[in-house]
Amino acid sequence: MENLSEEEIIRIISKFLLSSPPGEFKEVLTDVKSILGDNPIVNKVIIACLKEYNEDQMVFDTIEELGYPVLVTEYSESQENPDYYLDPISGMMFRFDHFSAKFTGDKKEGEKGTELREVIGKEIQKYGETYFVEGASSVYDDEDNKIVICITGARFSPSNFWNGRWRSVWEMNGTPNTSTTLKGEIKVNTHYYEDGNVQLTTYKEFKADLQVTDPQTTAKKVVELIQNLENQFHESLVQNYIQMGDTTFKSLRKKLPYTGTKVDFANVLAHRIKTEISGDNSEKKTN
Repeated sequence: MENLSEEEIIRIISKFLLSSPPGEFKEVLTDVKSILGDNPIVNKVIIACLKEYNEDQMVFDTIEELGYPVLVTEYSESQENPDYYLDPISGMMFRFDHFSAKFTGDKKEGEKGTELREVIGKEIQKYGETYFVEGASSVYDDEDNKIVICITGARFSPSNFWNGRWRSVWEMNGTPNTSTTLKGEIKVNTHYYEDGNVQLTTYKEFKADLQVTDPQTTAKKVVELIQNLENQFHESLVQNYIQMGDTTFKSLRKKLPYTGTKVDFANVLAHRIKTEISGDNSEKKTN
């Protein structure tokens, strides 16, 4: 690194930190520090990277007085009060400590938004509780009737050498009695590191036509569209795992292990994605 400029070092460090697997930012930071030592440049970029990482990963923390998790996203941060994030259900903004990944208890008045936002929020919460064991969701709106739906689910199992996170963001125009397009994107990151180091990063965009009518009808239609599209995406991931098991992964090892017994790659990989993303914890590996 001696021949690199400070700008180049910052760019490299930032890329490493922002590429950290789900829940492993501090581990990557420790490795970076072990390489560079007590370099002031590292300390210079940590705060900015950690904030960007937390917002991009849509981390969440349960606020005791509310009794439910609140998301940290680029859509919910206060423009006037940095590090304060809106909970649209209570209409309050809470300060988030990016180092501890916890809300501090400091709060300010915010806004609850429109009736459509509130109704979609309730329906999305039901959906999230059904499909994500450890997750959170939130719905935001603005003065231009733009509605943003954020859904995330995370599973961390370091004792079993894997971590994973699902993130989806959906946007639409909520102007009543209009036709609009529901646009969405899903990101899935998983990291498996027992006797190796394998990461899966998947990203896909979606579009669906939508008619905005009354809040109740619109909310149910929005959640129905999201549920169908996310289920289809989930199934495609499972099929890709099975295909990799039948082709790519089989070519990486002997046909028979030392035990002389064939490995059912399809079932192993399908079970892995079910465990990591769907929250099925019926079987746990014992180390």
